[in-house]
Amino acid sequence: MSPSEETQSSRWQWLDWWFAPRGRALLTWAALAALAEWAIYYHWKQVKALYHWPIDLMNRFAPTPLPGFIDTIAFCVNISLLSAWFEPLALRLNLRRGAAWLGIRVAANLIANFAMSNMSDVRWPTIGLSCLSWAAATFVLRGWRSRPWMVFVARAPAFALVSTITMMNSRGMLPIYRFPTLSASAEAFIYAAILLYGTRLLTPEERAQREVESHH
Repeated sequence: MSPSEETQSSRWQWLDWWFAPRGRALLTWAALAALAEWAIYYHWKQVKALYHWPIDLMNRFAPTPLPGFIDTIAFCVNISLLSAWFEPLALRLNLRRGAAWLGIRVAANLIANFAMSNMSDVRWPTIGLSCLSWAAATFVLRGWRSRPWMVFVARAPAFALVSTITMMNSRGMLPIYRFPTLSASAEAFIYAAILLYGTRLLTPEERAQREVESHH
C-alpha cells in the first residue's frame, strides 16, 4: 500500500469500520439509495434550487447567460452524486477508485441526456450504454476487490427490475412506482447484495501481488 493510501485509510478508519460488515454495508446502501430517491421525488424543487444556485450566481455577474447545456451538466452531475456518493464507501474503495466509480455514473448520465434526448426508441441505446458503464466499473474494482466481473451479475437483475416496474407502471398494471423509495430500495438491495457478497475486499498483500502481475 502506498503512503497516500495508508493516510487515506487512517483518515477514514471509522468509515471503513462501519462498512466492513457486509450486512451493515448492504442495509446502509439500500437506506441511502431510498433516501436519495425520496429527496429527488418529493423535494425536487429544493434539490433543483440547490444545484442551480451556482449557475444563477454566475449568470448574475456574467455579461451573457451561460448556455443551456451547463444546466444539463449540473443536473447530471448532482443527481448522479446524490444517488451514488455512498457506493464507493460501501465497497471500501480508495479515493482514486471512488472518484472513478462516481465519474462513470456521471459520464453515463451525461451521455444519456445529450445523445438520447432526440431518439424515438432508446431501449437498445440504453442497454448498450449501461453495458459500457458496467464494463468500465469492472476495471475500477479490478485489483481492489475479487471477481470484479460481478458488476454485470449485480447490475443485470437490478436493471431488469427497474425496467419491468417502469413498463408495468406505464400500463397501469403496477402502481408500486408511485412509491419511489420502495422501488429504489429494492433495486439497490439487489444490486448491493450481489456485489457486496459476490466480491471480497482484497488484502494489501493481494493487491500488491495483483499490481505486480498486471505489469508483467
